[in-house]
Amino acid sequence: MKEAVDKALAVVDAATKTDSAEMKAQTKAELQDIKDSLGKITLSAADLDTSAASGEMDKMMASGSFVNGQ
Repeated sequence: MKEAVDKALAVVDAATKTDSAEMKAQTKAELQDIKDSLGKITLSAADLDTSAASGEMDKMMASGSFVNGQ
C-alpha cells in the first residue's frame, strides 16, 4: 500500500510540472487504484467485541468492588 501511495505521489508531482494529458490520465489512474485499495480495507478482522470486558465490569460493580471508576 505504501509503495502505491509513494508511486502515485511521484506521478502527481510530475504531473504538476507538465501539461501532458497522458500524465494527467496516468495520475488519475494511480489515484483511482489507491482509492480502490483503500475501499478493500475492512474492519472485519478487528475484534471490536466488548461484551467480555463489559461483563467483567458488571460483575465488579455488582460485587461492590468497583467504586467511582476504581
